[in-house]
Amino acid sequence: MNVIKRIIPDIVAIVVFAVISFAYFCPAVIEGRILSQHDSVAGIGAGQEGKEYLERTGERTRWTNSIFGGMPTYQMAPSYDSTDMLKGIENLYHLYLPTYVWYVFVMLLGFYILLRAFNFKVWMAGLGAIIWAFSSYFFIKSWIIFKASLFCSTSLFICSSLHFCVAVLFLKSKMDIRSRQPPIHYVLNFVFV
Repeated sequence: MNVIKRIIPDIVAIVVFAVISFAYFCPAVIEGRILSQHDSVAGIGAGQEGKEYLERTGERTRWTNSIFGGMPTYQMAPSYDSTDMLKGIENLYHLYLPTYVWYVFVMLLGFYILLRAFNFKVWMAGLGAIIWAFSSYFFIKSWIIFKASLFCSTSLFICSSLHFCVAVLFLKSKMDIRSRQPPIHYVLNFVFV
């Protein structure tokens, strides 16, 4: 019972973060509008050859001729059977929220967990997360920044065992590789270690 009383403020903060995230994108989410982003549209176009090959043969191609005169597809869309579990973990992290909503939600949640790991009070951690998440720069790499703050705070919370720390680092590394940002992955591993 004491544990439940202790975590209720944190659960309320998470619900408030979800509400704030929905409110931020309210008209777009309710009306089903989609923000057309050049990177997303270009990615769909670049993956069209692989999609057609999958439909035609039932197998995934590991090479495409549609970019740079030919290149491997692992940087474009790492679609291996082993990534299905990681996709499920990522969906759990952002509570199955709509795409644009979870961008804000994961930034709020990640920084909140980090501040709570440093023993900030709930209201201070919540306010700090809101201020941090809505600074414009962080919208660029929200998912990667969220993972960095989440895994660093996880290590602060429960990494009394070296084996657990190594397991968390490997999970973070797999998710970084899946997000196709090697330079950021490299730097964040140094921060994490």
